Amino acid sequence: MNSDRAAPLLSIRNLEVVFPAGDNAVRAVRGLDLDVAAGTVHGLVGESGSGKSVTARAILGLLPSAHTRVDSIMFDGRELSGLDEPALRQVRGREISMVFQTPARYLNPAYRIGRQIRELIAVHLGESGSVAAARTRRLLDLVGLGGDERVLRAYPHQLSGGMKQRAMIAMALSCEPKLLIADEPTTALDVTIQRQILGLLSRIRSRLGTALLFISHDLGVVHDIADYVSVIYAGKIIEHACKRKLFESPLHPYTRLLLASIPDPERRGRRLAVIPGTVPDAEATPSGCSFHPRCPFAEEECADVEPALRSVGCGHYAACRLIGTRALDEAVGGRT
Repeated sequence: MNSDRAAPLLSIRNLEVVFPAGDNAVRAVRGLDLDVAAGTVHGLVGESGSGKSVTARAILGLLPSAHTRVDSIMFDGRELSGLDEPALRQVRGREISMVFQTPARYLNPAYRIGRQIRELIAVHLGESGSVAAARTRRLLDLVGLGGDERVLRAYPHQLSGGMKQRAMIAMALSCEPKLLIADEPTTALDVTIQRQILGLLSRIRSRLGTALLFISHDLGVVHDIADYVSVIYAGKIIEHACKRKLFESPLHPYTRLLLASIPDPERRGRRLAVIPGTVPDAEATPSGCSFHPRCPFAEEECADVEPALRSVGCGHYAACRLIGTRALDEAVGGRT
């Protein structure tokens, strides 16, 4: 499932993440495959509880309480899945960085912003003193905070939500990583600041050539920033395509209904689509197609066999046995 003809920068094969829960096992991610091409923005989108954030943390080995099994996590020609913790630390922050949804939880409240950025530079690049200070100022300027020297001396609680997120992005970019993972980076922000952060991430991609794995539950936000989109449901990718194909010709019922639930001025006066129910609990994922209990087009066979993610041509992949049937096309077509 390549996002690009060239070898992907990040390639994940058959990732499984299981959390022990007493006598039960919670399968948060179930055999996930994902490719991210160098220099591109790849959107990973799905409802809360679908496994997006768990996938991101598994890439960096940030799930100490989980059992992670994977055939391969290949990054820039290097296998990450067998690395021990000291070796992974050399990758985290230096080659792959992460921006979290709530920066206040990850910024140290006891240290000033400037010091936190300089410490990252010292740890990963070995730079200190005036060199690290100059690099810190350039980073803050890159994220739009360089015009105010007070930010360098500020503690996290003295910054607004948008400024905290920009500071977190500056820290993530301190070593110019090849891949930046942004886990719901705009969810806690108001619409105006959200647009500013999306614009900032786009400019950073263009200026530095950094690949971006952008995680969100909002297809509208993903449309604004992504080159490729993978839709995740119950711990598995159920559709993948370039942005244009996915938004113009969605194939999976879940993707189509998600798109139909987005407000659109062209559909003014028409009821938005509603997907009944919720994402299944990871302790009790349904048999067969995991979406079938919520799918208004499901047939009896959908509960028996789990469909594989298969190519439907030209870089478009989907996992649904009903794809291409007239009943599904007519039924969903009437809703979108």
